[in-house]
Amino acid sequence: HGALGATRAAYVARAAGRGAGKVAELVGRVVPGLVRGPKDTYVYLGWRGGSPVYVGITNNIQRRQREHGARFRIAQITPKVTRLQAMAIETMIIMANPQFENKRLSIGRGNGIFSAAIEWAAEWVGANGLRISY
Repeated sequence: HGALGATRAAYVARAAGRGAGKVAELVGRVVPGLVRGPKDTYVYLGWRGGSPVYVGITNNIQRRQREHGARFRIAQITPKVTRLQAMAIETMIIMANPQFENKRLSIGRGNGIFSAAIEWAAEWVGANGLRISY
């Protein structure tokens, strides 16, 4: 993880100085799943009592609602994205909402792609106007 993580961090740092769009381009070279692959996964919020309490990812909203049962009602908040993109967005939302019931980050801080994934998610969230703090 060390040397590869440093390489990824260097790409992200260079990308950050080049403006919107360049981040995704350079991060995609380091973590291809962030820009390539099947777009088959949604990010959703779990709502209870009028407030979001959970964030998750799924490739089937109806099935996932059945799996959660009465715990909360879920609402899709993204179009279909790649699984790794969904994990990056989910991680960013979990970090912004420590009160959520999520037990762990989808992409952990020790993961070699963590910084690149969060950088990508920040650009995507900004470009798509997605609210992340509740």
